[in-house]
Amino acid sequence: MLPHPIPAILLLFFAFILAACSNSQAGGNNPSEQFPKDEGFTLTSSEDTMITLKSGFDHSKYLNSDSGSTGYYYIEAKAAKHNPVGKKRTPLNLSVVIDRSGSMEGDKLDYAKRAAKFIVNQLAEEDFISIVMYDDNVQVVAASARIGDKESLRRRIDGIESGGSTNLGGGMVEGYNQAKSTYQKGFINRVLLLSDGLVNVGITDQNELQQIARKWNLEEGITISTFGIGLDFNEDLMTGLSEYGSGNYYFIKNPDEIQGIFEKELKGLLNVVAQNSILTIELPEGVVLDKLFGYKFEQSGNRVIINFRDMFSEETKAVMLRFHVKDRSQAKHAFKATLTYNEAVTEAKAGKKLEAMDWLSLAETIGDREGSKSEEIMAQVVLFESNDKLEQAMREVDLGNYDRAREVVEENAVYLKSNTKYVANSPELQRQESTNSDYGVGIKEAERLSESELKSVQKSSKSYNYDVRKKK
Repeated sequence: MLPHPIPAILLLFFAFILAACSNSQAGGNNPSEQFPKDEGFTLTSSEDTMITLKSGFDHSKYLNSDSGSTGYYYIEAKAAKHNPVGKKRTPLNLSVVIDRSGSMEGDKLDYAKRAAKFIVNQLAEEDFISIVMYDDNVQVVAASARIGDKESLRRRIDGIESGGSTNLGGGMVEGYNQAKSTYQKGFINRVLLLSDGLVNVGITDQNELQQIARKWNLEEGITISTFGIGLDFNEDLMTGLSEYGSGNYYFIKNPDEIQGIFEKELKGLLNVVAQNSILTIELPEGVVLDKLFGYKFEQSGNRVIINFRDMFSEETKAVMLRFHVKDRSQAKHAFKATLTYNEAVTEAKAGKKLEAMDWLSLAETIGDREGSKSEEIMAQVVLFESNDKLEQAMREVDLGNYDRAREVVEENAVYLKSNTKYVANSPELQRQESTNSDYGVGIKEAERLSESELKSVQKSSKSYNYDVRKKK
C-alpha cells in the first residue's frame, strides 16, 4: 500500500519553516539586519550596535529640470545608551577656563567657582585637570596634572577674585596649551570656557578666534565647549567657538544655573560612546553642494568632512545637505556617507567604520519622482529649513532690521503651517514651531524693548534654535 499523501497545508507549512531558516542563516551575520529599515533610509550599524548610521534622500529620484533637480540628502549618527557605572570609563583631560573680569564679581564668579569645584570632585585619579583664569591678563591657577590633592585644588579655586577686562582669546589659548601639555591619546581632551562679557583685550576679531578653535580641533584633536553667562557676552562668538571646536554651547541666563549646566556637560563626558568621530560624504560627479545644515564642515572637491569628535550616550548628530544635479545625463548618481570612529566602551578602543551608499535616479515623470518621496526625511527637511529661516530673522534683529525680521518669522510660520502633516507627527518640528512663534511674540514690538530685554530675547531664542538643530 502506498503511504497517504501529505496534505497541501502541511507542505506549505514545511516550506515556510525552511525558508525562514534559510533567511536567518543568510542574514544573521549582517549587523544592519538587526535594525528595522526606516522608509527612505539606508541604515547601517556597528557590530557592537553602539552606533547606527542612517542616510537617505527627500526624493530618491530627480527630474531633468532646474526645479526638479534640487534635492536633500540627510545623514544621522546615533549613539546607543551607555552607562559605565562599575566599568572603566574613558579618562578626561580637561582645562577649565574662568572669566574673572570685573563684571563677574558677585554671584557669577561665586557660582563659577562652585561649578569648577564640582568638576574637581567628580574626577578620578586617572583624569587630568587644569584651571586657568583671565581678565586683562591670563594666569594659570593650577597647571594640568592628574587629579591628586582635591582639597588643594578647591582652595586655589576659592582664591580666584574678580579683576579687570576680558582677554577671552588669551584665556582660551592658555586653556588649549594646558590641555596639550598632558594630551593623552584615547582620553577626552577638552577645554571648558566660561565668560560673561564682550572680548575687549587681546584678540577681539570673532573670525580669528573661531579659526583658533578650528585649528586646535583639526590639528591637535582638542575640543572646546563654551558657557555664556548673563546678557552681555557675544552669543554668536561663543556658539561659533563651540561649533568650530566640535564641543557644546550653553546659554546660562542666571548665575545659579552654572553648576547644573556644568553638570550636564560633565555627564556627557563621563558617558562617551565614540571618539574621533568623523563623517565623510562623497558627492558624485555632476552634483553640486548648495548648503549644509547642522554642522561646520570642510570641503575638498566632492568630499565633505564633518568632525563630530566625541559622541555621548544616546546622542544624535545629524546633517542635511541641499544640492542640485548639474549633470543630468546620468541615469544614477551615487552618494556615499562614511562614519569612522574609535569605540570608547571597550579597552581595545578599536577603530570602526560605517558606510552607507544611496542612489539618486533620474525620474521619468513628476509622478515617478513624487512616488520616491520619504515622509520621514521630508520632516527633517522642514526642520532644518525652518531652523535656518529663524536664524535669518535673528540676524536681521541684530542688524536693527526689525520689519524684515518680523516678515521672515511670519514667512516661517506660513512655511511650517503648509507642512502641518509633518509638524503634527514630529515633536522636533513642534518644538521648532513653538520657538518660531515665541520669537515672533518676543520681537513684535522690538523697537520698544529695552536693551536688556532685547538681549534676553536674542540669547534665549538663539539657544533654543541651536538646541533644535543639534538635536539636544
